[in-house]
Amino acid sequence: MEANTENTAIAFKDICKTFTLHNLKAQIKALSGESYTLSFGQCLAINGPSGIGKSTLLRCLYGNYLVSSGEIKINHRGKMVDLVRASQREILEIRTHTISYVSQFLRVIPRVSALDIVAAPIIEKGLDKETALERAREYLLKLNIQERLHKLPPMTFSGGERQRVNIARGLARLSPILLLDEPCASLDFPNRQVAMELFLNAKAQGVAIVGIFHDAEARESVADVTCNLQAPKA
Repeated sequence: MEANTENTAIAFKDICKTFTLHNLKAQIKALSGESYTLSFGQCLAINGPSGIGKSTLLRCLYGNYLVSSGEIKINHRGKMVDLVRASQREILEIRTHTISYVSQFLRVIPRVSALDIVAAPIIEKGLDKETALERAREYLLKLNIQERLHKLPPMTFSGGERQRVNIARGLARLSPILLLDEPCASLDFPNRQVAMELFLNAKAQGVAIVGIFHDAEARESVADVTCNLQAPKA
């Protein structure tokens, strides 16, 4: 696979993932030979029925899951790095500087304010705290989180508000690659439209997006191409 062009963001080839359930002496095949090459400024939608392995694929691309076979190359600071063979230190560096991940739910940190939760990964990238807080504030407001809530912990928020904090945290870092796992599933229509507009803006600025979208309208509004996952062969 050729994956060294400057505009290539992610290139994965023949990804297979099998989970071993040792207590049941069983194996479950989650992915079987998935391949795709994505450029910066493009969005790849991962599609398929529930349980087909969509979230598993995203977690492999983020380095949370180690694939059973295949390769995942990430354009990290101009160099294609294979996550499958990367050290834990390299993976952490890629997560800090290159990839943002928006999960389905915000993992709430008790007593930490929404503003600090969004600013934390920006500070990790090396920006000063004042700039990070200003950017965090900007994205929270864009996602209709009122300023009076910024200093409160999201554990006190509604599900939709928590998810908007989660989206703000992923977008405010301005990473070159953005992974989205059903980011709008818990949002009402107006806030879903706002979030989708922000994803489109990020794509227009050259961000590569790999996403799972819970409805066809959202998927079609942002995706350039769709990867329809197939059930792994037994």
